[in-house]
Amino acid sequence: MPLGASRRGGNGRAQDGPDAGSGLGLNLSGNSTLLWLAGGGLLAAALVSVGLFGVPGGDQKHQTAATSGSSLIRPIGTAETDQAIGRLMMSGPEKEKVRAEVADGKLRLGWITVSDNFDEDGDWVRVSAAGFRQDVLLKHAPFTFAIPYLPGTPVAVTGLVDGGGGDITVSVYVGTAVLSLRPLKTGETLQVSAP
Repeated sequence: MPLGASRRGGNGRAQDGPDAGSGLGLNLSGNSTLLWLAGGGLLAAALVSVGLFGVPGGDQKHQTAATSGSSLIRPIGTAETDQAIGRLMMSGPEKEKVRAEVADGKLRLGWITVSDNFDEDGDWVRVSAAGFRQDVLLKHAPFTFAIPYLPGTPVAVTGLVDGGGGDITVSVYVGTAVLSLRPLKTGETLQVSAP
């Protein structure tokens, strides 16, 4: 049954009760529609928003990978600050600058987990935010690292090196879900919304 359609009883009216709707928690009554998919709707929206299916005319250099309200970045708690700064892939002076700006409330830190979702062929991406950048070699094993960010300002994920498989293939992990980003060309950038 198509999404948005209602199951009608013999009298032509939308059915109420536990057997009504599509069996996915869809219950239609009157002009209001209540969709409850235990987070499935958010996951589906995230799958579409990260460009899983590509974009017509995919020659655009910059594309938004997540819309406001969803993020592929998990903010860290205060207790995790030292651990997060230790996992930044940048020089000691840059780490100290991040530490100072976090302490001053200018920056926040978040976790992001990435992997290569096709051939482990030496693909690299650059993750840039808040004036800092980190280059990440993609492997099949998920790799979690910290990123400094400005709330509401996108984080850029740029295809840096194609290891030879044809495109840079990257997945981002959100809880237990794995979201495959659209394959990137070298120099192509996707923007991920920050929390």
